[in-house]
Amino acid sequence: MKLIKLGIRRNILNIIKSMYCAVKSRVKLGNKLSDAFECSLEVRQGESLLPFLFSMFLNDIEDVFMNNGLSGIDVNFFKIF
Repeated sequence: MKLIKLGIRRNILNIIKSMYCAVKSRVKLGNKLSDAFECSLEVRQGESLLPFLFSMFLNDIEDVFMNNGLSGIDVNFFKIF
């Protein structure tokens, strides 16, 4: 797993995993709440760990591009990487 390779300790990894295991959500429409339902989520919106997890996910994207013979992405007037 990527976080283990980056040096995240197993006990912290278990805490992160438990935050996303069997997540239950409710929907509010007006003043009424739906019944709780289990949903499968990748990352919860507004989660305080989101910036960290996103940066860890993108941490090695440049290496992936270079290892696959890609020099970058052209975006209008500039090139990423």
